[in-house]
This record gives sequence, C-alpha cells and structure tokens, in this order.
Amino acid sequence: MKFCIRNFICEHSQEAPGSMDRTHGFKKNKIPVFHIYGVTDTGQKACLHVHGFLPYLVLRVGGKVTPLVLSAMRSKVNKGIEKEIETTTGKNSKFTMDYVYKMEQFSSRCLYGYQEEEEDFVRVYFSSPWYLQKATHALGKEVVDKPLYQPFEAHLPFHLQFFIDNSIFGMDNIHLRKVKFRLDPNCKNEDIVYRTLTAGEIKGNDQLLSPYEKVTNCHVECDAQVKDILNMEMQADNVHSSNPGLEYIWREEKERCDELGIELKDVFNSYEARKSTIWPQEREMLRAARKMAKRFREERCMSEQLDDLMTTRIAETQQTSTSSESDMTIWERNDELEEEESAVNVRKGREKTPEELDEERQKEEDREDVAEDDDNDPGNQEVEMTMITDSQRNEGGEEDDVMEVDDVEEKDPDKTIEEVEEVSSGEETGDEVINWITTKSSFDQNFISMNENLCESKNTEVIQRQFSREMTDASGISDRTVVAPAEHSQAMEQTKLLSQTSIDEPSTSEKSDSDIVGLCVASLELLVHTQKPMPNFVFDPIISISLAIYDDVCRVSTPKLHVLLTTIPNEISYIEQNVIYFETELEMVEEVIKYVIQFDVDVLVGYETVRVSWGFFFRRMKVLGTRMSMDRTRIKRDDEQQNREEEIVVEAPKGRLLVSVWKVVRSDLKLRNYDLGHAVANVLRRKLPMIDNSTLIKRIKGSSSIVRNDVYKYLLKLSSVNISLLIEMNWFLKNAEMARVYGIQFHEVWTRGSQLRVESMLLRLAHRMNFVAPSITHLQRNIMGSPEQLQLILEPQSKVYFDPVIVLDFQSLYPSMVIAYNYCYSTILGKISNLVQMTNESRNREEIILGAIKYYPSKDDLVKMVAYKEVCASPLAAMFVKKSKREGVVPLLLREILAARIMVKNAMKRVKSKKLKRILDARQLALKLVANVTYGYTAANWSGRMPCAELADAILGKGRETLERAIEMVQNGDYGGADVIYGDTDSMFVLVRGASVEEAFEIGKRIADDVTNSNPDPVVLKLEKVYKGCVLETKKRYAGWMYEHENDEGSLDAKGIETVRRDTCPIVSEVLEKGDYSPKAMVPQKKLAESRLKTCSSYITLRGERVPYVIIDGVAGSTVYSCVRSIEHFARNPDYKINTNYYLNAHILAALRRVTDLIPMKIDCISLASDQCYVTDCSRIGKTPWCIECESNPEELAMAFVHLGRENRARSQIRQICGSCQSATIGINDEQVLECSNFSCLLRQTISILDRAKTRNVIMLHKDFI
Repeated sequence: MKFCIRNFICEHSQEAPGSMDRTHGFKKNKIPVFHIYGVTDTGQKACLHVHGFLPYLVLRVGGKVTPLVLSAMRSKVNKGIEKEIETTTGKNSKFTMDYVYKMEQFSSRCLYGYQEEEEDFVRVYFSSPWYLQKATHALGKEVVDKPLYQPFEAHLPFHLQFFIDNSIFGMDNIHLRKVKFRLDPNCKNEDIVYRTLTAGEIKGNDQLLSPYEKVTNCHVECDAQVKDILNMEMQADNVHSSNPGLEYIWREEKERCDELGIELKDVFNSYEARKSTIWPQEREMLRAARKMAKRFREERCMSEQLDDLMTTRIAETQQTSTSSESDMTIWERNDELEEEESAVNVRKGREKTPEELDEERQKEEDREDVAEDDDNDPGNQEVEMTMITDSQRNEGGEEDDVMEVDDVEEKDPDKTIEEVEEVSSGEETGDEVINWITTKSSFDQNFISMNENLCESKNTEVIQRQFSREMTDASGISDRTVVAPAEHSQAMEQTKLLSQTSIDEPSTSEKSDSDIVGLCVASLELLVHTQKPMPNFVFDPIISISLAIYDDVCRVSTPKLHVLLTTIPNEISYIEQNVIYFETELEMVEEVIKYVIQFDVDVLVGYETVRVSWGFFFRRMKVLGTRMSMDRTRIKRDDEQQNREEEIVVEAPKGRLLVSVWKVVRSDLKLRNYDLGHAVANVLRRKLPMIDNSTLIKRIKGSSSIVRNDVYKYLLKLSSVNISLLIEMNWFLKNAEMARVYGIQFHEVWTRGSQLRVESMLLRLAHRMNFVAPSITHLQRNIMGSPEQLQLILEPQSKVYFDPVIVLDFQSLYPSMVIAYNYCYSTILGKISNLVQMTNESRNREEIILGAIKYYPSKDDLVKMVAYKEVCASPLAAMFVKKSKREGVVPLLLREILAARIMVKNAMKRVKSKKLKRILDARQLALKLVANVTYGYTAANWSGRMPCAELADAILGKGRETLERAIEMVQNGDYGGADVIYGDTDSMFVLVRGASVEEAFEIGKRIADDVTNSNPDPVVLKLEKVYKGCVLETKKRYAGWMYEHENDEGSLDAKGIETVRRDTCPIVSEVLEKGDYSPKAMVPQKKLAESRLKTCSSYITLRGERVPYVIIDGVAGSTVYSCVRSIEHFARNPDYKINTNYYLNAHILAALRRVTDLIPMKIDCISLASDQCYVTDCSRIGKTPWCIECESNPEELAMAFVHLGRENRARSQIRQICGSCQSATIGINDEQVLECSNFSCLLRQTISILDRAKTRNVIMLHKDFI
C-alpha cells in the first residue's frame, strides 16, 4: 500500500538488525534506522522507520576493480578503524574485526578539477556513522602523501546522505511504494489506522503488519525499506530545474499563470547573448597556455594539425572585426581559401619557424589592443563543437593509436616490483599477505595483490549509483550506470503552496492555505516562587504554568488549547474556563506532559528556554522525580550533542524541537535590545509589561481574587505572545520554505550555517551530473595555500557632497562571475604556472596542487582544449574549461537559483494577496541567501569542508576586475564629467557636478547600460539610487538624502553611522560575544554579569545576550568602570544622574565631528561652571534652583505649579495606560507602574524622568510659597 508522510523531524538510532534489515551476516552489530516524524497526507500524526540505509564513504580505485582489489581496500579500511579505536580506548586487539558492512562499485568523476573520463570508485558502507568517522580520520592521516586514500563524501552528515541519495527534502512529502504498520496491542479491529485501512485488515495481512512493536506515541507508526522510497523516481522528469527543491516552485507558479492565462517565462535565461572582451592580461595568460600546449603536443607526438590550429588561434586575436565574419573565416573556410592558404604556405616553404611566426604575431598583438570575438556566443559555441567533431573524425585513428601507445608506455614502468611502495600491513591468508599497494605515480595508484591466486574469484553483485547523467555534456551513458526510470511525476504536482495565515486578513479566492498540515507547537511560560531575579530549579517550585498549543500553526493563528495550570488555592475566578487547579506541583507538571503527548507536539517554544521556560521545566521534572517522559519514542538517540563548557545547553526531548524565541529575534532583526518587551514593541507594535516572578508572587498572595485573575490573564498572554511574534515574523513559513528549497531539515535552517545549505543543493546536482565530492581533511586544509585575491574597496573621498551622487550596484556580482565565466570545481584545470612545470615527457598526467588536494590533469586534453579554444583564464592565471566544453556544476546551480528568484520576484508584483506575498517573499529570500554564500563556500579555507583557493580567487578576482573596468569606463567616458568617488566590492558612487536629480538618473541609466553591455551574460549593473546631499565619512560609512526614481520625494538613507548603529546612545548596548571574560578585563558587561551572579547564582549571562548599562555621575576622580550601573538599578534610584559629559564627549560629539570635520565647522561642548536657574528662559547662573530675580517673581512660581499639574496629569495617564497593559481590572498605583522592567517602553522611561524632576521641592524653595 502506498504511503505518504511530510518530513518534519528526522532522527536515527542504532538498533539490532531485525527481519526487515539486510544483515549480510551481521547478527550482533547494530545498524542505523531512521525515524521520520510528520503528518500523513490524511492529516494523521505519524512516525516512519526507514531500514536499509547505511553510512558510507567513497574511495577512488585508481584502476580496474577486481575481487582482489576490493579485498585489499576492505583490509586497509578495517585496519585504519582498528588503529583509531586503539588510540581512543588505549586497548589493543589481537584480531582485526570486519567493520566494513559492504562495498559497491560505480563509475563517476571527481568534482575537484576537470576530468574528461569517468573512473571506477567504490562506495564503502559501515554499520555505524561512528565507524565512518574513524575510517575517514584514519585515511585522512595518510592522504597528503598517498592521494589514493582521499575519502569522498565522508564529510556529509549521515542524514544528509540519506536525504540526497533518496531525493528527500525537509518539510516536504516522502512517497513510499509500501509500508508495514505497527499496531498497539490494545487497538480494536475496527480502528482506522490509515485512510480506510483498519487494524483488523492489517492484522490479517503479513504484507501490512510490521514485525516490530510500537515505540512512539504517534497515531500512525510504520516501517519501510529505503528501496521503497519513490521520490527519486517521481522527480526524474523535471522540466524547469534539475533541482527538485526549485522544480516545485516553477510548477506552482506555472499553475497560477495557467489559471490567469499568463505565459510563464524564464526571464533570466532568455536574455540576448552579449559580446565579451578578452583583456590584455588574460590574452597574455592564454598566450602562455598556447606555448605550454605546443610543448605538450611535441612531447606527446600528437598531430601537427593541432599545432596549426593553435597558430590559427594566435592569429585570431589580430582580427579587428568583432562580427561573425571572423568566425566564418576560422571555422567555415571554403575550399578556395584553403587552397589559397596552402599555396601560400608552399611558396613560403620553411622560411620562418613556427616559433618565429609566433613571436611576430605576439608583437602585433601587443601593438593592437583589439577585443577578441565572443567565446560565449551560443552560435560560436555550436560552430566550435562542430569543428572539434569534424577534426577528430578527419584525424582518424592515427591520433588515438598514438595516445594508446603513450598510455601503455606510461603504465608499464609503474607496475615493476621495484617501484611499488607498501602502505599498509596486509590481511593474512595462510602464509601470504594481501596488501593495498600504491605506485609512485599517484594518479595511477591501484589496489593490487601480491598474489592474485590467493583470492577466490567471486561473481560480486555490483549495485551501481543511480544518478542521472542527463546534465553532463561531455559524457555518454555507460552500461555501468543505472538511470532511475521516470515512471511517476506526481511528487511535484502534489506539492502545494505554503501560506501563513495573517491576523485579521480577509480570505481570498487564491490558493493560500498551507499544505503543511498538522505542525503542532506548544508555547510555555512559568511563574516560579522565588525572591531572586532568576529562579533556582533545585529550591524554587513552579506555582503556575501558562501553556498554549497550536495544533496547525502554519494555517491557524489561534491556539487549540490555552490554559493556565496552577497550584494556588482555588477561589472564584471569572476566567475559570482557562484555569486548572492542582494540589501538588508534580501533578501540574505531569498534566503538561500529558498535553504534549496528547497533541503530539512537534515544536516546543519559549522566549528564553535556558534559564526559564522549558529549560527550567525539564530540570524541575528531574528534581520532582516524575516517571513520565516527554520523549516521542522509547528509542535511545545516538546523535546526542556534547554540552559545551562555556554555556548551558538544554536538550530537547527525543523527536521534538526546541525553539528559543529571543534567539530567533536576535538572528532575524536588528534591535538595540532583545528582551521580550522590546521585541513585542518592535514586531507586534504593542506594549507588554515585564514583571518578574517575585512581584507576581507578591500580587497573588497579598491581594484579592480580582488582582489574582489579572495575574492569570498576564501569564496567559505571555505564552501566546511567543507564537504571535513568530507568526508576525513569518518565521514558520520562511523556515519551511528554506528547508524545502535547500533540502535540509526544518531545524537545521536556524541551527546550522550556510555550508550545509550549499552542500545539500550542490551535491544533489553533482550526483545528477555523476560527480563525487572529495572530503577535505583538516591536514589538507592546513597545508592548502591561502587565497591571494582581495575585493576592491576604494578609499572614499571623504566629504560632504551637495551635487547628485549616483549609486550603481552589480546584481549578484559573484554568482554572475561564476555563470559568465563557467568557474567551478569541475571546470578548473589549475594554475598555468603549475601546469607549465609539468616536465616529465613520458607521462600524460602529472601531479599539481589544486586547492587542498592533488590533481592530475591530462596533457592530451590540455592540448586539445587549448587548440580548440575551449579554455579561459582567470585574473590570477588559473585555467577553466568554457561552457561550450562542459557547463560546471556551480554555474548551473546558480543559474537555476537566480532564474527561480527572478521568477518569484516577478510573481510578487502580480499577486494581491498578502498571504501569498509572504510565501513568495520567503522563497526569494531563501534563494537570495544561498546564492550569496556560494562564493564563501569555496573560499572558507579554515573551516570549509570543500575549499578551493584557486576557484575562490578566480571568482573574487574577476569581480574585482569587472568593477575596475566599470570605474575606468566611467572616468574615461562622456557622462557629463562624472567622477567615481567611492567603490566597494560590487558598487560604485559616481559624482555628477552641477546636475539635477533628473539628469543624474539619465546619466546613471546610460552608465548602467554601457557597463552591462560591455560584460558577458548575465552580468548586470543596476542604477540603485541617487543621493542629493551626501556625506561620505569612511569606508562603509555614509548617509544621504536618497531618491530611488525621478519622481521620488526622497528619504534619509544611512549605513554604518550612528543613526543606524545599535551600540551607541540612547542606552549603550553591546553584544556579549563570549560566555565569560578574562579576569583582568575591565568591560562594563563583565561587571554587570558578575554582579548578577553574586545576587543570584542561577542568573547566568547567555551567549549573545545584550547587557544594557548606563554611566552615572561619580565622585571626583572616579573611573568610568566604577560608574557603570544596570538599567534596573539606575531606574530605581532617582538620585543617580547620567554622566552627560561622558556621553557628550565619548559618543555624541565624536559622532558629530566625524561629519563636521568634512566641512569647515567645529563643535565643542562647554560645561557650565556654575549652577543654573530652574526657569528655562532665565540665563542667570550662580544660584539654584531659583536665581535672585526669579525667587521673588510670583509669575515664575505660578508657572512651576502649572508644570507640577502637567506632571500629575501625566502620571495619571501613565497609570491608566499601564493598568490596561498589565490587564488590571482595577487601577494601579505608582509603585506597580515602577514594578514593570520594560525599559524600552516610552511610558516607563517617562515615569523615571518624572521621578527625577523634583518640581515639588523646587516650588517649596520659592520665597512666595506659603
């Protein structure tokens, strides 16, 4: 029976092999089983156990696969694991166990470096990810000296291997051919299990009944084999994208366009091809490459036609015409021209050598700086490919014969016994030993045996990798590759549109309901009996629990269950329906556990889940000794994380996720503070009081039932506001869309970095193109060369500009460089300087360093590709294969990502529904983020898992070169005297003196068009905005009055200056980057953090938490550090005064001077030396609060009474508003107002100002006051 489940959470554990597991002789070792929690297509909570998928790494064979080779590989891997275990445990084993579960052969190509031919690889499976880790570490120790030990795809997390190989995506459907259901022993025969299937029907059918017992609380629990997953087959016929994560976006938009009668266009890939220019620097590099190719051709005794063709290539750069006529001359010469050229050659005889001709042509090239014809023109590429085919056909078998002879001569010397090097101890078989042996030529390393007669010939079943190779241009499908049949296409069609229901938004007729049904979320906040700022879970009991459960949070924004559980004695309550009373704390805690199990909650949410909320709840469960568990399953989890020493980690229950809302807010929003009140004010645009536990306990125990009910309402509000924040931030929808696009798990979107996102998308596409990715070890990264290129950042001409400043920006500069020049792991040939150093004439392949691994380029391939004009050079002289030869994996991936993003952004302009716009915005954001971090993935030479310095330098260098050319074009062009005053990475600021805003826009459009047309597709320079009045301080610090179009009214735009920085006044806030500071560090945050711990041992400061502070006036000679006070301490002490001199000089004046220093203006602050009169308009000094004249003036006293009346009215209004905010049924007093610690609230700030006003004391000091 077919089955479908949506993948919410995926975990795995090691279990003893059962009847559904392929044991292959393993009767004792445990093997992994995946547990997928989600919702079925019928809306039932379910758990799917997937059997039969094992962790693996890939090894290169280096020759032909034989049973003897496989045996030697197994022996080497087993011994490596054994050594690692001995090192870890300190115990020596007399016998080497067989840790390798099985081995499979397949043909593929290494992703690192251009490889023309496929070669044999072996996938080595293990029974545990732990063994895989040990094997990778053991091989990694020897990989530098023995490249054949290079592990492939061992760096992928185990679950990501499972996802990629079976085309599984987070928050998306998993389709299965058949499953077996686990039943509860107490279930009845008439109970519906799945769709119309009853328990009785399952019990009577061995094909439906699982042999395992039920171990979860899910309604549906079933088992399946990994081979029964249909996703790969259902996604084999993609139309719009090779990435299933992008295909469903195209198909959904296609359905909407068909309903509206609109044609869906791929705007990004439908542009007109533009001519590109080969600049002098690249021409010199290609010239060196041609010389190198010529030398290789002579060494390899290859056809002289290639040499003639290379000479023709050199002559091409002398052509002055950029039209297609030159291409016709090169590729489609008629017989008359050929005969004429041959006659000329005969007449010339051998007057000049080819080297002399080359020198003459190179001198002419130096004199003529002429652009070369566009190599990226699709028409030219087609002609080139035709020429290559015809040339190879005309040369016949002569060249092939020569190459075969060279190969034989190359391999024979390497097989002599004298040259072999033993790299491992063998596996004893009688008196003989089978070794894994490598030759001195690392490319030709092979697994061979010292005695082949010792190995029995076995007809090993070889299960080949089922990767579609339709995307590979340069290779055909071999008999060894099994392509998954395209039998089904329902997967993408069944994937519907996501949406997030907005509050108070009218329903529309568009498809806006989310297909993610049943994502259940529970939000919890606590009231703990404590007198300290932070409760201690050992001594402080839980008094009340506020719990809100949303059983379908992606579609419904109101809770299914919203209750307050409390142990406070029962009294009359008008919110009785929401309050549940318990006699003991243990009963109350266990009731929460029952609710979580009853609703089968997927995500547990709290605003701060370490010190309070769920973190405190879990610790309190252990203290109370409850036997109940919140785990979704009784299976032991094997991927438990180690607690970090510097911070407390709260582990989520098995099968459930834990989300801390304040971390989400800190990650997604740029705020000055990240406490709950500040987050609610900025996101929900409403006020929320922040009252600590001790104050609430005081109100509950010392007041009437009316006040107690007010506290209950406040607690209920706390649990619901967490989900309201996430819904308003579009968090559930955004992360669900990202998980589906990237192909990673839901929780990995916010817990993991960008490398996992790129890897998931990159390797899915690489597998379809039949590539395997190397796993770069720590040792390889350490010895890898550092990147040599830096982005272009011009020092700005710091000044205040009153004339228009045009800001132009390259759209997706680095992704555009990758696409335009076909920069990729799979297209790089290495640096020309390294290739030239290959001097061994007898070998076709020699070793060079490429990124972090050793690469063996083929000289024969180099000669052909240079001769046929199929290579290009990067600014730092690295050679890459052009798209006409092979489109790289990374360019294809980025092209599909950018095309999908442009399509989604165009769709956003058409739709009117806010819900649908939120969906589309989440998608385009997901695509934007992954496109922008792809360059960083290649350049992460310290922590990256697949870095390549040459590739990163090529991308960065080409982007720098493109910006430099654009600046040069503006400086030398006719653009109304335009002058580039600043440039940064992918943008430039152009000053147009004396122009109006309209004229500036016209000039900016001309610049953008000219620069765009001078670059290859898809490089685009965009006019972003025009500043009319601009301040340039330093790099990345500027501000101005911004116009985004000609009819715009303008608005203030600032970057990097104090108007947008969050670490300056009004209240200085810094990020606590580390869990603790050095004992000698004199940091304000450290002082406050230590003060917290002294007050309360459980009041720890979290990593990333903002610690606000204020500097007060101190005694004469006191240091700034001694004047640091917390905001709470300052607000509760009216006698404290802010140190205005410190803030004026250290912050305000410093910021102002950075601007005023650019113009002839100087600003200083002069402190008053004497006291000042209370009257604002009075300028007399020397006496306070009244001067000599004002202290006897009755009119000033009357005005003071007016001020006092205004203050009293303000206090009354604040009490009224704060009472409503605190859900108070009756009025509150000033003391209750001050109990709120939400200092981001303007009312709370105002009440603190009024406490410091002291107007009443001033009135009493007046002479006329009686």
